[in-house]
Amino acid sequence: MKYDISAAELLKIFAEDYEPKGAKKTIKRFEEEKKITLPNCLKEFLEAALWHPFLETADIWVWKKDIEYCFWHDIIQEILEDKAEDFKDGEDEGEFADFLHNPREKWGEFVPDYLVLGSDYSAGVVFFGVKIEDLTKENPPVYLNHEANPVTQWNQIHKSLSDYLLTTVCDAVLGEYYDTALWKMMEDGWECETYEYAETEQVIFEQLMKEYGIETEKLHKMDSEWTDWIACCCNQDKQEVYLFVSKDSQMEVRVYSKEE
Repeated sequence: MKYDISAAELLKIFAEDYEPKGAKKTIKRFEEEKKITLPNCLKEFLEAALWHPFLETADIWVWKKDIEYCFWHDIIQEILEDKAEDFKDGEDEGEFADFLHNPREKWGEFVPDYLVLGSDYSAGVVFFGVKIEDLTKENPPVYLNHEANPVTQWNQIHKSLSDYLLTTVCDAVLGEYYDTALWKMMEDGWECETYEYAETEQVIFEQLMKEYGIETEKLHKMDSEWTDWIACCCNQDKQEVYLFVSKDSQMEVRVYSKEE
């Protein structure tokens, strides 16, 4: 049983024949253009995920021809330009006053610059990003900015970049928001068995785990925007994937297996 599965590995299990052509060149070109170096776990993910049919409606920008990740300070600059008429004569500056009256070189004093990796697909009211200063870390945390909050307010949403990437893939497979990945999986012969348990049914749950050979204490529980936590593991010999969703004292286990 594999408990330390990565987002790239999970994608390859579900779509083993998919390989984005030219991904490495696209990543290298993006790094050169932005003058940054992406963490290895993000590059590994992009090499498997760029233009992936599973992720067309996911909360990470991977479905366009070129990598669309951008800098938060660039987005602020665009907002200032779009609102230029509103800011005439020093009116309606609000949260943007510091950015309007200081050179861009000083903006880092008001909000760190972020590499923005994605947004919620439907409404686009939140952005996910990694601090530029954290890109040198092997597995940096991921932060979230909500449009209801100031442009200077980013809150940590995932302890690590790898968690953000894996939960994004898990969310796509679970079909919590869209059925994009589910339809593709059905076409490829994947089936799903779902089990639901309350906390009072712990004995039954433990028996199921024993049948599948899963040691729950080894599961890596990841934060989630829509539930308490998500975890994932797989049995590569049996070609089975197990997703765990804990929410409001309820446990849901989904077992994905491929038709022979």
